[in-house]
Amino acid sequence: MDDYIRAATSKEVLSLLKRHGEKARVVGGGTMLYEFEFRGLLSGVTTLIDISRLGLDYVKGDSSGLRIGASTTFTDALSSRQVNSRPAYGALVDALRAIRPVQVRNMATMGGALSSGLPVLDLPPTSLALRAKVSLAGPRGRRTLDVEDFFVGFLETALKRGEFLTELRIPRPPAHTGSAFQKLETNSVDWAILSVATVVTLQKGKVSNARIVLGGGVGAVPKRAGEAEAVIDTADPTEDAMRRAAEEVSRSTEFTND
Repeated sequence: MDDYIRAATSKEVLSLLKRHGEKARVVGGGTMLYEFEFRGLLSGVTTLIDISRLGLDYVKGDSSGLRIGASTTFTDALSSRQVNSRPAYGALVDALRAIRPVQVRNMATMGGALSSGLPVLDLPPTSLALRAKVSLAGPRGRRTLDVEDFFVGFLETALKRGEFLTELRIPRPPAHTGSAFQKLETNSVDWAILSVATVVTLQKGKVSNARIVLGGGVGAVPKRAGEAEAVIDTADPTEDAMRRAAEEVSRSTEFTND
């Protein structure tokens, strides 16, 4: 790398991205740099733009849901009262707790994990299950995009040239909603072989608006298990219904070679 620049404003970030083009990358905590460099994915990059001074380290909750700044570390998000305020955000809490070691949680940022475009990380499937949106800043202004449309390929997102991610937004869920996240890994600090994020709402004792999202080795992007969602939608929340949904996930999921 030739330059490591700690930008002071969003305007400066956009100016640097315009000036350096494909030779520049925006970084948050920098925890992925070694992995990318080791795999030869930064060979053409000469400039790193650090956005930690932009004031994007916050967690805010209001009637519309959660707003989490891109520079918020996993530790700060996990310890925030707003994230822990509702069972509906349980999947996010589970995913943040699953990220180890603690040194990574203390440095890695929410925006960095999403912008990486890696389905083996824990936040991409979790954010998709929670119907999250991302706010992007670019030379033509700001725009908001559904996370489902943000992940477009392995290590590829919908970020356009000159754009960077500024905020994650999680809509406030209906009453009687809960969510959870779990993953299978080869060891306690590895990326997921398989991860699953689930969200369900109970209406009049029946499952409603079920979302089951798979990450890890299931493809280039996190994937919704639509057939399994259909199995439990409008069903009683019984162990038998959950078992049938799990069987459908197993039947309909194909894994990629590692």
